[in-house]
Amino acid sequence: MASGSIGRIRKVKTYSQSQAVGCDATDLQEFGKNIRKAYPKVYKSLQAELKAIGEDIAYDARMNAAMHSKRIAHTVKVRVRGMNLYVEAGGKEAPHAAAFEHKGVPGKFRHPVFGRWDVKSPGKNGNDPREQEAHPFLSPAAQKNSAQGVRRLEAALDRAMREVGFRN
Repeated sequence: MASGSIGRIRKVKTYSQSQAVGCDATDLQEFGKNIRKAYPKVYKSLQAELKAIGEDIAYDARMNAAMHSKRIAHTVKVRVRGMNLYVEAGGKEAPHAAAFEHKGVPGKFRHPVFGRWDVKSPGKNGNDPREQEAHPFLSPAAQKNSAQGVRRLEAALDRAMREVGFRN
């Protein structure tokens, strides 16, 4: 096993930014690097737990998005790379997902009509461009699941450290 600072794993801290909720995962990255080759089963179980935490966030994000869009909910995906968790939405199937998310804050966003900024809106007052209400879906889901996710991750790290012999 590679020697390193595996013992420096500390309580995962959460923080909130305008776009999403995240964790300070620096020590988690180092722990993952150290156990990946020496304890592949432990590494895979940590990745599986990260994916499960992401699926909880994705489920709530899909529910939030489904209230306002038929296309966005189907594009919410969970990816785990190393010890990084990504919950993403949008792409070609729902290019409007980023506008609806609106950096995680409610409000309004402007968009062109029929893909052109110079076309008048077919509404009452012919506004150019059209304003639409934003409906954040990822950030509220991440915030709702952050405390439970941190507890689950801490429990998974505790199990992993027991399995590799760092705790009794």
